[in-house]
Amino acid sequence: MALKVQGAQYWLHNTSWYKDVKKLENIVDYDRKKRTLCQLNGIYLLEVWYDENPEIMIPQKIYKFKECTDRKDFNLD
Repeated sequence: MALKVQGAQYWLHNTSWYKDVKKLENIVDYDRKKRTLCQLNGIYLLEVWYDENPEIMIPQKIYKFKECTDRKDFNLD
């Protein structure tokens, strides 16, 4: 399992975060690659967004993941 906290810059482009759109596009592309690599290697990527309370969302998402993996027919492939 891997954890990624997504910041507000993904939804609210702000020049104080990225001086140009190309840098933001590179970050988004990097995250897309990260998701793909996790999926290809059987790693569950838990993503929490900037507007979610991590103290609530992380345990909820871990619980949901455990529910899925406890099923006999669970397969990441």
